[in-house]
Amino acid sequence: MVRSNIFLSLLAAASTVVSAAPQPQTIPDLDTAEEKATELGKMAGVRSIRTLKEYHRPDDKVIWTGNSGREYHKSRKRDKQDGGRDHDAFTPHLMTQVDMLRDAGYTGKVFKIAVIDTGIDFKHPALGGCFGKGCLVSYGHDYVEGDNVEEPTMDCDGHGTHVAGTIAAQSNPLGFTGVAPDVTLGSYKVFGCNGTAPSDAIAAAFAQAFEDGSDIISASLGGDQGWSQEEGSVIVQRIVEQGVPCVIAAGNSGASGLFFASGPADGIGSTAVASFDNLVIPQLLTESTYSIDDDGEVDFGWHEGAPAAWADVELPLYATSLDTEVFDDACDPLPSDTPDLNNHIVLIRRGTCTYDEKAANAADKGAKYIMFYNNVPGIEDVSSAHARILAVAMTTAEEGEYWVQALAAGSKVTLHMTDPIESDAVLEHGRQLRHPLPVLVWIFGGGLYTGSIADPQYNLSGIVKVSQDMGQPVIAVAMNYRLNMYGFLQTPQLLAEGSSNAGLLDQRLALRWIQENMAAFGGDPDRVVIWGESAGAQSIAYHLFSYEGRDDGLYRGAIMESGGPTGAQVQNLPYYTVPVENLTRS
Repeated sequence: MVRSNIFLSLLAAASTVVSAAPQPQTIPDLDTAEEKATELGKMAGVRSIRTLKEYHRPDDKVIWTGNSGREYHKSRKRDKQDGGRDHDAFTPHLMTQVDMLRDAGYTGKVFKIAVIDTGIDFKHPALGGCFGKGCLVSYGHDYVEGDNVEEPTMDCDGHGTHVAGTIAAQSNPLGFTGVAPDVTLGSYKVFGCNGTAPSDAIAAAFAQAFEDGSDIISASLGGDQGWSQEEGSVIVQRIVEQGVPCVIAAGNSGASGLFFASGPADGIGSTAVASFDNLVIPQLLTESTYSIDDDGEVDFGWHEGAPAAWADVELPLYATSLDTEVFDDACDPLPSDTPDLNNHIVLIRRGTCTYDEKAANAADKGAKYIMFYNNVPGIEDVSSAHARILAVAMTTAEEGEYWVQALAAGSKVTLHMTDPIESDAVLEHGRQLRHPLPVLVWIFGGGLYTGSIADPQYNLSGIVKVSQDMGQPVIAVAMNYRLNMYGFLQTPQLLAEGSSNAGLLDQRLALRWIQENMAAFGGDPDRVVIWGESAGAQSIAYHLFSYEGRDDGLYRGAIMESGGPTGAQVQNLPYYTVPVENLTRS
């Protein structure tokens, strides 16, 4: 069954479903797929056959990390950061030097940029409010609902809309514009509402965007493939060779190692783009009020969690601790003299144990509503699966500490909560946490002859997540180093040359790089701890004893698990003990 035919200057293709019957809804017949593909390959004019795949959008989950001050409610509209001058002072533009291009008069006039994504909400006033000639979004194609070139269907997800806003948002009440507000946008919709798109539609969209005269093609999508011969990567290469840049997301799998970049970002000549955190994080917070004793109501901002049955809840606060520096608030069962919390909103400080553990301990005393407050700058997503809990939320460290101080002074603090769906939202631009974080450096084991940081068991994202949940975040770093004969080959000739222990020298080079560069990633070079297991621990021991124990300031502490300077304590494992003899040559 033929899915689609594509006949364009850069791509002539047909996508098919191999099935046992010609009905359009027939389930693909996998048993005969290889045989039928071989038959197709023998036909005249068939150059290659590729497997149809599903591509994904990059994850657009919001991570609440911005810092918040108590005057957030005054930031409904972003003020000029430069005192009202016309210079572009939008922080992302300053970080990427877009402000310099804008000062030079470059705003994107006469350029056409195609966005291959979930579609664009072109009715949004910041995106022109219309579709077609004379509109910001003036051309495109719909590969989800049909060939409706005149007006592609709307964006049911929002991903393509935020990409379009980043590129070309027009003046709006929030006080920012896109990078190039004078460009013309094309909307090529390849994703519906389910989050995936077939590779034939994506290849056709790239080719059609080129045919339609786009000057730049942007696509925030991809799949973990890594082969530049895949059809999407090939069509991108052909487009770039014709002089049209293709800017494509590198993917979400950086934690899996350097070789997990997505396709078609791996197309030869494509511009693969990763991301870096903004120095200033915009936050949309729900607006409610609180009152202290008989004073009037004061605005405050909060972020709803799950569940979120906050509509019309008006109850006094009860703090499980009056210590604003407590590190394990509500991690243990609450004291026996704790009152019935059924008619309170329980205020709990984040830290040490999970939100579920804190919520369970509060629920045991009758709690139904919980307001967490952070122990670091920012706002986090919170949730509770406890059956008794009806609603959870988080507010800032500053707000929570202020309430605790009022409660400690004997005042009554009442929260007047609102439905987060219907409430007003306030926009705050909070500074990212700028205190440098401790750095944990992982050196993997494997007998000095095998291993790689691409191994999923060495994925450090779990360690980082736990550190965040504890309110003590760290930056985790892993390194590769030469192994086996390339890293630890011992011969008399090499010993005479002083060229042994290349693997240890690789590790040492990585530690020097961390000292020189980690501050740029928010890390503290004075708080580096190296950590290794098995042969990784053995490597650490060598670093501790090498150069007669000289301290080069590359790390502050060391953690050795299942390893030491003498290697394995069993017989006949020379690959552990050989490097000891090279130690003085490193």
